[in-house]
Amino acid sequence: MKHSLFCVVVTLLALGARAQTPTAVDPLMAALEAELSRSVDGLKLDGVERPYFILYAVNDTDSQRIDASFGAVRNNSRDRMRTLRTEVRVGSHDLDNSGFAGGRFPLFTPRFLPLEDNVMALRHEIWLATDEAYKSAAELLAQKKGVLAGRVEPDRPPDFSCEEPSVSIDSRHNARPIDARWVDRVKRLSALFRAYPAVQESWVSLFASATNTFLVSSEGSRILQTNQLGHLWFRASVQAPNGAVLSLEKGLWELDLASLPSEEQVAGQIRRFAEEMSALASAPAAENYAGPVLFVEQAAPALFGDLLEPHLRGSRPPLTPQPLPAALAQESELASKLGRAVLPDFLDVVDDPLSGRWNGEALVGGYAFDDEGIPAQKVTLVEKGVLKTLLMSRRPRKGIAQSNGHGRAGSAGPPEPQAGNIIIKALQGMSEEELKKELVRRALAHGLSFGVVIRALSNVAPQQPPMQAGPLPRQRVSPPVLVSRVYPDGREEPVRGLIFGDLSVKSLREIVAAGKKSWIDSGWSRPGGPVSSMAAPSVLFDELELESDRSPQARPALLSNPYFESPPAR
Repeated sequence: MKHSLFCVVVTLLALGARAQTPTAVDPLMAALEAELSRSVDGLKLDGVERPYFILYAVNDTDSQRIDASFGAVRNNSRDRMRTLRTEVRVGSHDLDNSGFAGGRFPLFTPRFLPLEDNVMALRHEIWLATDEAYKSAAELLAQKKGVLAGRVEPDRPPDFSCEEPSVSIDSRHNARPIDARWVDRVKRLSALFRAYPAVQESWVSLFASATNTFLVSSEGSRILQTNQLGHLWFRASVQAPNGAVLSLEKGLWELDLASLPSEEQVAGQIRRFAEEMSALASAPAAENYAGPVLFVEQAAPALFGDLLEPHLRGSRPPLTPQPLPAALAQESELASKLGRAVLPDFLDVVDDPLSGRWNGEALVGGYAFDDEGIPAQKVTLVEKGVLKTLLMSRRPRKGIAQSNGHGRAGSAGPPEPQAGNIIIKALQGMSEEELKKELVRRALAHGLSFGVVIRALSNVAPQQPPMQAGPLPRQRVSPPVLVSRVYPDGREEPVRGLIFGDLSVKSLREIVAAGKKSWIDSGWSRPGGPVSSMAAPSVLFDELELESDRSPQARPALLSNPYFESPPAR
């Protein structure tokens, strides 16, 4: 009852604020506001109540990508796109058409808008999207009520939280084409792989984008925020004697191209990367292992990204005509553990979308307002190992009634609780050298002659074409790629062909030590989804199981690379 009364007050205040909102100067914002006002006042089907909430969000993105391989450009494309997300809710905050997976119609209807600032052409598309979304919402609510009529669900949370509207208007940022000097730079960097015969496939890519996000809602929110990204990454694939293809990407992220490292610095990273991958091609196949394992460099944040981050989301499973099996509900395994230990007591976890850097390195998952118009918030998720809360959108769940500014949608799909910039801090960190010594000490205590250090987890989808290559959606534990045995004398021996045994979010309780230094891993949470960053220290497990990968492998290449049979003059 208190929730409903609060919503009524917020709605009345929003109506007053909407009446006082000045006419937008920006043509796209003007088109959105005009259709919003018309829809709020005029949308009505016979026998169906008016929408109680309407939201329009537009991502206006200008991006350019360059791919080069073996010294030649294979792609140089520029893309401009305006995507409209229309959200229409019928019913009330307590019960509406959202959160129901049994119907034929989606809650959110994406639509491409004209690229020109022609107000009537824009309004035409917005009108069509709104009409479709309202009719779909009416049918969904009727179906949902039918399912609920046959069930008893005590203490069912509301479908939509009541929040204060936000108003913030930035200036549009217009992207500039990538300078031709960048094209030459990417070509030269890709040619560095010519010095490494063991590398079968390689490329270097550069991506730059500028996005203007417009959001208006019937509650009174009016937002225009801008975001820029600069991303340079390189990939290499090698093939072991048994035919196993081993691939890895390494990426450099910044908030703009100008902040990326110099060509000389990137060249040094590519050479080290190519040497690591070449050594991996000739490394011996590893046998099953159970003992201490140290995660460093990219492997540390990638591990937390795979195991922890999905379970920090406060997603609430949708209502379905038939109850979903637990395996399909996609609910956090930690959702029932608020106030309980989920990590060792020397680890803290926060998500801070308002931070742009961590220890001097870029965090690219930042934003000022989420995709529901809620101000971004720094959220303490885990304190001294104890779970304090979850990342929340405006879809309440039992025990958490309000959003904390983490409803993120990206370029497609509905807003869902997702990370911005997760930062994991060790309260009593060790140096990297101390961690390696502790790894060896524990290995000897287990009666082993070596410990295992993992430097990188796979971030390349198998059999993925070059144009679509990129970090995997974080839905499972990625297999290790750069793995070495560490001996008591400090010697390291690369090995290959290992996969994780039984490893889950519960395994993180078994971390026995962490480092002082943080490593950062960034990427898209899912295809078309938002970018996020994970900063985490190196972590040591006293015992993990690694198994030899016995899956079928591809046949080795029949002929050698022609370049190395008769290389041209360099």
